[in-house]
Amino acid sequence: MKSSEPSERIDCTVHNGYLYAGVWGTQRIEVYDVRNIYYPKYMGYVNTDGNTYGLKVSGDILVASTGFHSNKNSALDSTDFGYGTGNGISLFNIANPENPKEITTIRADGRYYEIGKDYWNVMVVENLVYFSDLYNGLYVYDIKNPEAPIEIQHITLCVDRKSIYYREFNEECTVFPYDKAQKMQSPITSVSVGNGVLYITDELMGVHVVEAHYAKTAEEKESFDFSEEGQFVYSEFLIDGIEVIPLEKGQVFAIAEYGTYYYAGTSDGMVVLDKEFKTVNFMQTHSAVRDLKIIGDKIFTAESVDGIGIYQISEMEITKLGGSALSEPNRASVCNQIGVSTDGKYAVVTSRLNLFILLDVSDPTNIQVVEYLKNGAAYYRNVCQGVNTNKNAIYLTTAAGISELLFHEDGTYEYNQINDTSFYTSTGGFTYARDNQILAITQNGYRLLDISNGMDLTTASEKVNIHNLPLKGVPNYRDGVLVVSYALTGRISVIDIENLEIPKLMLDFCVDSAVDAPFIASDGTIIVPARYEGMVVIRK
Repeated sequence: MKSSEPSERIDCTVHNGYLYAGVWGTQRIEVYDVRNIYYPKYMGYVNTDGNTYGLKVSGDILVASTGFHSNKNSALDSTDFGYGTGNGISLFNIANPENPKEITTIRADGRYYEIGKDYWNVMVVENLVYFSDLYNGLYVYDIKNPEAPIEIQHITLCVDRKSIYYREFNEECTVFPYDKAQKMQSPITSVSVGNGVLYITDELMGVHVVEAHYAKTAEEKESFDFSEEGQFVYSEFLIDGIEVIPLEKGQVFAIAEYGTYYYAGTSDGMVVLDKEFKTVNFMQTHSAVRDLKIIGDKIFTAESVDGIGIYQISEMEITKLGGSALSEPNRASVCNQIGVSTDGKYAVVTSRLNLFILLDVSDPTNIQVVEYLKNGAAYYRNVCQGVNTNKNAIYLTTAAGISELLFHEDGTYEYNQINDTSFYTSTGGFTYARDNQILAITQNGYRLLDISNGMDLTTASEKVNIHNLPLKGVPNYRDGVLVVSYALTGRISVIDIENLEIPKLMLDFCVDSAVDAPFIASDGTIIVPARYEGMVVIRK
């Protein structure tokens, strides 16, 4: 389902065959007619006064939770009117689903804002709205009269400065209506409703059980008969040379190659495969191996909550050399991707939405944090794909554009934001290409950027499109072949770009799986991790 809206959708709900989607950055709710689920229709949108997050329906009332800033905010400055005042709920009448009408908006108390803490959940049970507003706490409203909701209760979880759970706020942009040096309110992350009791989770302390005489268990969800006329059929892999190979050891996230073996990062650990994709060895890990890179004879892994791992490899054998559970002070970190410098001395892991961690990994037994690199929003696969042999550097992409970590022979490094690259977005769609170039997926096509002497839009090629193919996803390039996999649709595209200005589409098909970053082996075999399905293998 497509609309003209470029911003991201956070949550959605379906009622009587219509889907309502909360849109984040541009503060709105989109409406789709999905009564025929294979021919959805975009019907338009309504505005909200805050970044739209959670959506729930009760009868003909749609309840939306919002946060961050009011749309009356003129700029992202803590002194601006509207800064940190987008927290609240809005009620809409959806009796006519194609034309929702706003009934009322309720604001949470005070101004609350911290970047990276940006989720506001909402639940509706028996005319009661439960609004989880992070640092603001949990609000309960009676909406029996939707034009004049009544606040039933406001619950906050106070953390005194003397508590072991207290965290000091140092960010200048953080706004709270109390003395942050004396206390804080722990962020409420979710609520579940029982009979006469609420179960509340928060980020710092755990689960809280609160007596609430008004609470009733959730109502059963409504049902609706959808039409399936015109169902889209996925490829059944009748193309010569394409097969799906399952693995017994969990779901597959990443692939690398060393000598005559492939190494697969899975939810259970690392699987070693021969060139016929037969399992010859397995190393179990405590957490999922979400990504792996091989430099020389070492494997560098991103192992979710366990951080980074470094392993020695010899043929099919794997020996762990060291690892480190990484966290920014007072924050847990989850490592989903890793990048390694060409000389194998430095690594970068994506940690959370707006943080990279730069590491000195020259001694695997003593991994050191070099710097916490703050950045704009980074979602998935934000370290450049492919093989970099021309420059001792790592490239990263975020909502702010492309950044370069350049490492010098004397052990120093530079962290440079590349000018005028913000339209390459934060979806991780770029890969090393030939001759000191990066190929970046953008606007349904690709551009090439020269990285030999820094780069900006002045060094970018013209955008290249491939027939009518809407090119989206994570790319990888090797020897004139470009592979792009798009998790949302399961689409895999293989393109001959030996002539970069005149691409030739070789294969384009969909699989019923959330495909991950593609890998191209030394012999030209293409391997696309496909999570629970295993691997999609395309032989040259």
